[in-house]
Amino acid sequence: MIHDQNMKFHTFIAPLDINGTTATDAELDTAGYHYLTVWIQTGNVAANMTALKIQDSDASASGEADITGLAFTSPTAAAGDNNEYVAFIDLRSRKRYISIVATAGAGATLISATGLLSNAEVSPIDITTRGVTQQLIV
Repeated sequence: MIHDQNMKFHTFIAPLDINGTTATDAELDTAGYHYLTVWIQTGNVAANMTALKIQDSDASASGEADITGLAFTSPTAAAGDNNEYVAFIDLRSRKRYISIVATAGAGATLISATGLLSNAEVSPIDITTRGVTQQLIV
């Protein structure tokens, strides 16, 4: 199998405008995987963001805490436009549930975030276990 076909994809934050608010992310359950790559993209950043960080917890939807070393320098107005932020996380020393906190200043801030789980205990074999809507393999 090709390595990239052994990944599960997760949308933390679908592309959206977080104007002066914190993005509502979709928490990720990392059970069965040993590695996570988080890819965050910004579009327009109209005002300085106040937070861009990754948290973990033992229980779903409760007890989230910042992970030491996984807080990005907050994107600033204009300079933060159209940037990529990537975190490479060894899950073997992490708690099971991963979340992203992205808080924007006042003004249109466009953001999206995706997680790529890899090094699975059981390889994903179809669109459901890969977490995608469609797949093309050529």
